[in-house]
Amino acid sequence: MVNNIKIRQIKAFLCACEAGSFVLAAQRMHVTPPAFSQMIRDLESTLGTPLFERTTRHITLTAAGRLLQSRVERPVEELNDVYTYFKDISAGERGTVTFSALPSVAFVIGANTMGAMRTRFPGIKIRQIEDQQDNIVQRVLEREVDFGFGMSPPAHADLSFEPMLKDELVVVLPQHHPYAAQRRLRWQQLVDSPLILLPPSSGARQLVEARLTLLNQTREPIHEVINMVTAISMVRAGFGLTVQPRLALHSLKMQGLVFRRIAKPAPERTLGLITRLDRPLSPAAETVAAELREEVARQGGRISSHTHSR
Repeated sequence: MVNNIKIRQIKAFLCACEAGSFVLAAQRMHVTPPAFSQMIRDLESTLGTPLFERTTRHITLTAAGRLLQSRVERPVEELNDVYTYFKDISAGERGTVTFSALPSVAFVIGANTMGAMRTRFPGIKIRQIEDQQDNIVQRVLEREVDFGFGMSPPAHADLSFEPMLKDELVVVLPQHHPYAAQRRLRWQQLVDSPLILLPPSSGARQLVEARLTLLNQTREPIHEVINMVTAISMVRAGFGLTVQPRLALHSLKMQGLVFRRIAKPAPERTLGLITRLDRPLSPAAETVAAELREEVARQGGRISSHTHSR
C-alpha cells in the first residue's frame, strides 16, 4: 500500500490541512480544484478511509486525518530540507571547498574572498592552505585540494592553468637606504647587496634566481626565511634587502620601508587557478573560483577569463 502513496498526494493533504479549503489549497499548489480533489480522493482510496469531513463551506479532519497529519508533517518537512540541501549543493551554494594559495595571494585575494563568501554563501565551508608554489602544484596533482592559486606551473599533462592576474616582484629596503633614491634598481645592485629570500620552493625565489641566471649572475641569500613577514622584519632591522611580490605589500607592515621596482628583465609573474584536467570543479568550488575572479577584478589585475590547458 505504501508504494501506492505519492508524495504529491501527501503534500496536497497537508496543504489542505493548512489552508482549511480545497479551493485555496489547489491555488497554492497551482492545480485546478477538480484535480486537487481527485488527489485527495486517490489518497483516501489508497488508505481506505476518509481524511476530511466536507461541507459546502469548509473541511474538517477526521480522526484518521488527524492521525495522518501527525505522522507525516515532520517527515515531509525533513524531506523538503533534504531537497533544499541538495538543491543548494547543485547550485553551488553549499559544500566544502579546500584550496591552496601562495602567501601573497592568501594575504589579499584569498582573505577578501573568504570574507565575501562568508556573507554571500554561508552554506559553503572554505579551507585555505597557504603554501609555496611547488607544494601547491603537488597538492593539486595528488587531489589534496580542489584547486590551487599560484604561478603558472610547468607543462603537465594532468594540469590546467587559468591566468587571472599579473604581479611583479619588487625590492623592499629601508627608506633611508642609499638605493631608495632610485626609481628602479639594477640586478647587479641586488647581486652586490645582502639578500633575504624565501625558500627554494617559493615561486618568488625561483623567479629571482631565473632572472639572475639569465644575466649570468648567481647569488645565494644571506638569510633564508619561511615567510614574507619575517623577511620584511629583517629588512627593517637592517639585515639586508628582500625581493617580494608587490601584490601583498599593502597588507604588510611597511613602516620605515619603501619598495622599488627592478629594471628589465623585470621579475613579473602570472598568477591564476591550477586545476586537474580530469577533475571538474564541484559546484561549490566553482562558486569559490567565481568569487576569486571577482576579487581579482576588484584588484584590477584580471588578464584572462579563459582556461589554458597544459
